[in-house]
Amino acid sequence: EETMKCQSVLMGGAGVLIGAALALGQATPPAAPATTSTTRATSKPTATKPAFTLGKETTRLVEPLRADGRPDYVAALDRIYSNNVTPENNAVNALLDVFGTGPTIVWVGPHARILKGLGITEEKTATFQSFDEYLKQDGIAMTPELQAQAEVVRREPWDPEKYPDTFHWLAANDKAIDRIAAAASREHYYWPLITRSDRTALGSMLLPGLGPTRNAAFALTARGMERLRKGQAKEAQADVLAAHRLGRLLSQRPAAIERTVAVSIESVAARCDAEIAAALNAEEAKAYLAALAKLPPMGDIAVPFDEFERYAAIEMVLCTHLYGPQPLPGQQKAPEGEPIDQASVDWNAVLKRINGYYDRLVATLHKPTFTEYRAANEAFAKELAAEQLRMSKAAEPTDRMTAVMIGVTITSSGRARGMADAAAERMELAKLALALAEFRGEKGTYPEKLAELVPAYLAAVPNDLFTDAPLKYRQEGKGFVLYSIGPNLVDDGGTSAPNDMRGDLVVKVEK
Repeated sequence: EETMKCQSVLMGGAGVLIGAALALGQATPPAAPATTSTTRATSKPTATKPAFTLGKETTRLVEPLRADGRPDYVAALDRIYSNNVTPENNAVNALLDVFGTGPTIVWVGPHARILKGLGITEEKTATFQSFDEYLKQDGIAMTPELQAQAEVVRREPWDPEKYPDTFHWLAANDKAIDRIAAAASREHYYWPLITRSDRTALGSMLLPGLGPTRNAAFALTARGMERLRKGQAKEAQADVLAAHRLGRLLSQRPAAIERTVAVSIESVAARCDAEIAAALNAEEAKAYLAALAKLPPMGDIAVPFDEFERYAAIEMVLCTHLYGPQPLPGQQKAPEGEPIDQASVDWNAVLKRINGYYDRLVATLHKPTFTEYRAANEAFAKELAAEQLRMSKAAEPTDRMTAVMIGVTITSSGRARGMADAAAERMELAKLALALAEFRGEKGTYPEKLAELVPAYLAAVPNDLFTDAPLKYRQEGKGFVLYSIGPNLVDDGGTSAPNDMRGDLVVKVEK
């Protein structure tokens, strides 16, 4: 749920200062109607000669080019993300054997283009149903209670008698889930980049695999946790490792929203790792640690902001110059306001400034610790707001246009970095839980201090990623409580919350 809430601030064009910017007015000439075609035909620009220069400081990319002189950012990204992809090594092809190629998965308008881009020559019939779809076929509506059930079963052992709907859903989809697990072992996760507009193309990019992949990961972890409760630890490990791989495959995608869903999957899978750890003996815990170490890496959360979100911002500036004000994603028409004399705007200056802001945003994302990131991001937000306010009051058209563009193109990164760091911390906690299980298996009890794990079980004990101070650990009965204070930076004493952004990140073992 929280991941999906991010979409409004992570799709290119909806910035943190958007409300203030829209009150400042837009450029002339008036906007032409936005196209909804999925083809790449380009309307003729109103200007006879683009008043911008191709280059790294302005347009960032210099090729390939559209007919109106703009870089074709969609084609450029598609070329990067399709590199070395084949139908045989692409997980999407195998997943579509399970999801099917119906209109709810491969949308009607660009249907043929998507299948052609994937090298698929025939339609596929779905063999997997999401939990929602399974309930709907029996006329059952998704209630808050069922939604809460779905959250519980995918991250901790659960009783089929308590959650019969989930149990029967998994049983009905058992073979399909096996095929999903097999698909997750492939090397790439590629969908052709398809957009609904040939102007602000990245702001209208379709994300056909996002929901189905999230549902598939949910099925894997839910089945893994039901298997764990039955004592089938090896089978549980196989399902959870497949969920990890699926999330890490999704993290290859270019858009920030796709990578935030990927880290959400990773975080849930890491919770399951910690649950599995408590059921393993020393040898099994050591083997599972080794299996986790062999997983492919997660994609860097900063990359979409340096590429996709930056390109979407540049695209919005160029479209405003060439065609007038452009509708934001999800809007039918551009906001109205006091006109700015477009002919007097130095578009190269606007582009350089927007690039400079993205350079600063990406630099904050590369800060080594979360506390450094948060401080840098807060400082950047204040500076950006001050610059926008100053330029909005200036007489110079270039300044005023920059102020408008700040509001509609600079994307918030705070939740994305927080979610990524929370997922990474969950993995560190899971690894510690496995090392603790190995220690208990050999010593008969858990250690008094985490330092006792070094060097026999771990090379070093990591600090809390959010504070750079030691993680919190205490023995409790025959078990332990281990936790990070999480991205809200509040120590709740080891009290977890359903949302990783709001509470401590906790591993609690009672025996």
